Amino acid sequence: MRHIDQDQLRRVAPQRLFDDLESAHQALALLETDQEKREYIEQNAEVCTAFRHWLWMVGSLKCWYSEAQLKADDGEVEHFRPKRRVWKSTPPHGGYLWDAFVWRNFRLAARSVNVRRADYSTEQKAGKGCYFPLRDEDRRAQKAAEEGMEEPILLDPTVPEDCTLLCFDDNSGKPIPRYKAEVDDWRYRRAFESINYYHLDEGTWNALRADLMRDVSILCERVLEAAVEDANRYERLVGELVSYLGPYAEFSAAAIQVVSQKQLFLHVHPVPHV
Repeated sequence: MRHIDQDQLRRVAPQRLFDDLESAHQALALLETDQEKREYIEQNAEVCTAFRHWLWMVGSLKCWYSEAQLKADDGEVEHFRPKRRVWKSTPPHGGYLWDAFVWRNFRLAARSVNVRRADYSTEQKAGKGCYFPLRDEDRRAQKAAEEGMEEPILLDPTVPEDCTLLCFDDNSGKPIPRYKAEVDDWRYRRAFESINYYHLDEGTWNALRADLMRDVSILCERVLEAAVEDANRYERLVGELVSYLGPYAEFSAAAIQVVSQKQLFLHVHPVPHV
């Protein structure tokens, strides 16, 4: 997971989409009952899905959660705070209806991240669905102004610090919490539960990350060798290494981890001489 600068959506998406969204938001606020609001949200879902292509662009053509590459318009517009009834909330919560047409609540997710279903290899249920667990259920918001009181368990790719709480097993490519439970139980819990709810350890993705991390590790060793033996080869290999680290590279957070472990960032991003 890498940080997504959500404000870029304002710069790339057409103004008419924001106008349509605001009109829907205002119309929703005028409805009296939750049932009327739910029906209106379902009937006007296209106002949200119209942002899919632009969320894809802002997210470097990838799922915002898994970093898996997506074909154009393959991703799903996911509401970080669910617009439907929140699953297994205590007490029951009817959903963040007021956020249904708020663009800052939109994320772009691969279908296996967004839809709750059994993993084909483990047979365990995974995927976000309408889950939105909190550290303290008693502080769950009942209106927009109360959202600041919440402490979501699920990691948010639009929050820079949240993106630092995941790392990857060097051998299997599986995502794991960066902090151990005995060191920081809250950060561990957020990462551990997010891996399940977002289905980040899907088997194919794990295998692709493992292959990627192995390839990047080998490339790092070649860079270190060339640094003292062949300047031209060194420059070529550094350029190849950089291609794994950019925002458009699939699973680049795993590649960045390997480069960091090899202490090669000064080769990739040298400090200028003064």
